[in-house]
Amino acid sequence: MESVVRALDHSRPYLFYGHSMGARIAFRVACSLLSRGLPGPDRLIVGASAAPSLPAGLDHVVRQDDGQLMESLLALDPESVRLLGNSRLAGRALRSLRADLALCAEAAAVDTMVLSRPIDVFAGVADPIVPLSGAAAWARHTTAGFRLHRVDGGHFFHRRPAGDFLAGIRRLCAEESLFA
Repeated sequence: MESVVRALDHSRPYLFYGHSMGARIAFRVACSLLSRGLPGPDRLIVGASAAPSLPAGLDHVVRQDDGQLMESLLALDPESVRLLGNSRLAGRALRSLRADLALCAEAAAVDTMVLSRPIDVFAGVADPIVPLSGAAAWARHTTAGFRLHRVDGGHFFHRRPAGDFLAGIRRLCAEESLFA
């Protein structure tokens, strides 16, 4: 997190986008910046994530053995086959993913922080991990406005080359004058 804080250019407006587990990271970095008196992002945008005070949605897979975890991942994201087909890469990817999932599970138990920036949440209407109610719970984590954007697709809706998600991101960037 410290490397992100040092790398930011606070002289220009910016926003954070975090997808799935990255949403929780973006939220925590934004809260950390503001708690230190540093300018935080003008807006937090998250996708495919339940609010940080709720379970991440995949907490149960942390306890699965590698074979079961791989099956769970492939059911969720068939495109993972390319990465998981290489046993050396698969082992590294599974260890990293397991650590990320454990971190998210731990953080959810205590994450009651509230951000003083608007939060926009993109939620896939067919997401098998994050129900719309979990995405809507982000409203409890801001004092500056909240919007829920329902988009076509599942958990990995951001991979679609066109659609509601990219158009929504462009609109939000225009609202913040990031591309003016």
